[in-house]
Amino acid sequence: MFAATGSPVQARSEAAAPAESAPTDACGPVDGLKFVCGLKKPEDLVRVPDTKWLIASGVAPGARLSLVDTTEKVTKPLFTGGPAQIRPDTALYPHCPGPPDAAGFAPHGLALRPGTAPGLYRLYVVSHLALEGIQVFALDARGAEPSVTWTGCVPFPKGMVGNAVTALHDGTILATIRGDIAFKGPKASSSGITVGAVASWTPGDAGFRQIPGTQMFGPNGIEASLDEKEFYVVSVDSGSVLIYSRAHPGKPVRQSAAPLTSLDNIHWEDGHLIAAGKMADEPACGGTRQQVVNSGQGIHDCIRGYAAVELNPVSMQWRVIAYAEPNPAFDGVATAVPVGNTLWLSSFLNDRVGYRPLPGTK
Repeated sequence: MFAATGSPVQARSEAAAPAESAPTDACGPVDGLKFVCGLKKPEDLVRVPDTKWLIASGVAPGARLSLVDTTEKVTKPLFTGGPAQIRPDTALYPHCPGPPDAAGFAPHGLALRPGTAPGLYRLYVVSHLALEGIQVFALDARGAEPSVTWTGCVPFPKGMVGNAVTALHDGTILATIRGDIAFKGPKASSSGITVGAVASWTPGDAGFRQIPGTQMFGPNGIEASLDEKEFYVVSVDSGSVLIYSRAHPGKPVRQSAAPLTSLDNIHWEDGHLIAAGKMADEPACGGTRQQVVNSGQGIHDCIRGYAAVELNPVSMQWRVIAYAEPNPAFDGVATAVPVGNTLWLSSFLNDRVGYRPLPGTK
């Protein structure tokens, strides 16, 4: 499906501009990347199957769920909060306090799962600000463009902060969380990454519960196996994917460190398990995360390159899909989504998503 690249060239050694730069009106191509602008830190992307549409999150105050048209290269709001988009299922989500503020619930991680008929889906969204928890939407992709209806939410217990989410056919939700939630031992690694774990909720439960044995430094992206017998968790601290058995999740059954990238989000796309993230060792920034922390710099003070990779979760073999040096207009790559011969990239730091040709395609 994807053409692999060769070995990465060394990144430029000159100092890079600060990553957390103000949004700019300029949205033209830079260093091989083109952009769709007008978003607010679109940390995650999921593709609506068999369509041209991506759903983008926005992990920033004032951000909302958005659609990205990969053909016309434009973005538009997906959830606006009007009465027609609110249909709470109080039987399934009895502890949900109400719908989110459409213009500012800082949607973070995303997961899209098949619904009751072709073209219908369930959309799960990690939310921040007014509610720390998971917002759930019904998504209808049978029309000219997808539409959503909010159906409920599952709050996290006090002290939990969510990052990424996946869901199973029976409505079970798995989320990576961080916070002061009965963890023992150090609260952060030597490189400054906080401790966290995986939390689970199944319809009928009173609330989320931490899954024993899944504690790790920097849990981030999460995905379930296609047969739902396992789940995969990204550990930012090690740049690895840890695979757990759902039946016996006391410790990982397999794990493997990714090439090039420290990893962020991970999603299935057409049967391929795709992950992406910032370069783990970026010469332009002074090296690895640990080296940057030891030097007294902030971890996001410098723009890092990125890599998109594919994992075979059985053999634990990796394949590089694409990589690039630091780009002054685009940092904080967290998700990669192939659409045809184009690779789409999210950003948790900028006002845009990026896209580029997949290496080896025309």
